[in-house]
Amino acid sequence: SNNSYYRIFYGFCQSPLVPRDISLYTKKSVKILFLKNHMRILFVEDQDDLRVSLQIRLQEECFVVDTASDGEQGSFFARTNDYDLIILDNHLPKKNGIEICKDIRESKKRIPIIILSVLDTTDEKVELLEAGADDYLTKPFSFSELLARIRALLRRPQAIVQSIFHIDDLVLDSQK
Repeated sequence: SNNSYYRIFYGFCQSPLVPRDISLYTKKSVKILFLKNHMRILFVEDQDDLRVSLQIRLQEECFVVDTASDGEQGSFFARTNDYDLIILDNHLPKKNGIEICKDIRESKKRIPIIILSVLDTTDEKVELLEAGADDYLTKPFSFSELLARIRALLRRPQAIVQSIFHIDDLVLDSQK
């Protein structure tokens, strides 16, 4: 029923962007409001308990979260869907974090990527950052630090993808 949908939606997100009396809105308008004001995150993690708990915590912070439990599935989701940010475990079955980062960057997607890993050596961090990761966080980590890193990456301006813009007879080439 519509009332259970509102309760589920409202339970996920206690955002000031969502009106307090949500019963005034139709199911469709609530869904549009939810999707319009919230960022999409892909979280790739093979540990079930961490994947589920972090998904719930991120949803409570008003993020829309898709999850994958292995590297092949995560790489496929990242390359075929539009996400605002990807959180990626480094050690995954079927494909590791470095391979996934390279797949994403080779597909020309400029999605910010945060790598989670138990390894904390400088060489490991450098290798992952060189492969296309934007940030690196060592496990175990605090949720508040992860959330701060997510928000910092999402504040960065998006890169200009198209270099030539046309407005009537005016042509602007941003590469020149």
